[in-house]
Amino acid sequence: GEAQRAARMSMLRGVYGVAINAFIYVVFGKRICWWFTSDPAVHAVAVSILPVIAAYQAADGVRVVSAGCLRGVGRLNTALLSDVVGFWVLGIPVGYYLAVPLGMNAMGIWLGFAFGVMAVMMPICIKAWNVGSKEEKLLDAPA
Repeated sequence: GEAQRAARMSMLRGVYGVAINAFIYVVFGKRICWWFTSDPAVHAVAVSILPVIAAYQAADGVRVVSAGCLRGVGRLNTALLSDVVGFWVLGIPVGYYLAVPLGMNAMGIWLGFAFGVMAVMMPICIKAWNVGSKEEKLLDAPA
């Protein structure tokens, strides 16, 4: 129906937007990092984690658009659950483990965040893509 077409168009536009952002991070990131620091050590760390940040931003952008589509049709619990699981249950604990016990520092934090967002992105995208369809109703069925 109309909600499904609107959700799909929004998701596709979101993918285009995050692809442009990721491209900018990867291609121009080294220069952009100099805007925020003149310390070569800080710059080196920032540049080293930019590919992970680009992946995180892309996944999170698609997840946010998909969650917004679900919120728009009243599926508030699904979007909230994805935020809680992606960030608090997965992202922060994994990021902490990688950063502190494994000594990966800033890279570990960002890998944890990226992992959490990517883990919840696909279920949210599938649900948003199928808004109003029989497939979406099957995803809502009690286990």
